[in-house]
Amino acid sequence: MIKVDLRVPAASTEQPGDHLDYLERRHRQSLVLAHASRDDAVKSIHHEMALNFADEIAAYRALRIAPSD
Repeated sequence: MIKVDLRVPAASTEQPGDHLDYLERRHRQSLVLAHASRDDAVKSIHHEMALNFADEIAAYRALRIAPSD
């Protein structure tokens, strides 16, 4: 059985690292759902979502390590 954590941290209690954790968790969820789906259309949608989350993670990490002017 596949278990996926669907909880999302509340915005008011979100810590600085929580957004990255959220993006990584949603990326993993999308990959799991894409792998578990039997319908090609649903699989394609979850795969696209996983790619979008991967792009957001990369952008978020780039912003966090970019030197401030």
